[in-house]
Amino acid sequence: MRNNLAGAYQDTGDLEKALPLLEQTLTDRRDVLGADHPDTLTSGNNLASAYPDAGRLDEAIDLYKQTLSDRERFLGANHPHTLSARNNLATAYQAAGRLDEALSLFKQNLADTQRLLGSNHPNTLLFGMNLASTYEAAGRLDEALVQWQQTLAAAYRAAGREEDAATLEREDPSSQEDSGDTGNTEDTEGLDSPEPAGT
Repeated sequence: MRNNLAGAYQDTGDLEKALPLLEQTLTDRRDVLGADHPDTLTSGNNLASAYPDAGRLDEAIDLYKQTLSDRERFLGANHPHTLSARNNLATAYQAAGRLDEALSLFKQNLADTQRLLGSNHPNTLLFGMNLASTYEAAGRLDEALVQWQQTLAAAYRAAGREEDAATLEREDPSSQEDSGDTGNTEDTEGLDSPEPAGT
């Protein structure tokens, strides 16, 4: 219940009350449940998600790194919560202006989710959007445009709008450069729902 109360405080912007509760929850769960328990891992993620709002982005990055490492070790690299942790760390890197690190993690997540869940899965679409926006932030506009087009085409396909998806794929400059054909591309994205920050 302490975790839920902390989340409610965080949602209302009262970080002075939220942070001590989140920190205590993480400490208690490590002591009682152990570092590898799913609830402990979730508590680490929740605390990390509150730190940026308090201006503590470096601490958020450190805790997201630890959470990702723990989830990879205890849940495996392909577990949905691991992929969410990687997405959260990449998002923190982006916020800190560490765009090369963010791009690397977003690319890895996108490739993994495509392989595991397919190009049209909601998480794949989310991770595709994150990658595209990070390309934009890095000034890599051609790559951003291609990623936005691919993500939108996959979203159209997921909604049953094949004709719109095909139109976008014909306009995709990367497919024309690579294959010289009419623009048919192979999807390379997809995974499971990211854990919302603060859960």
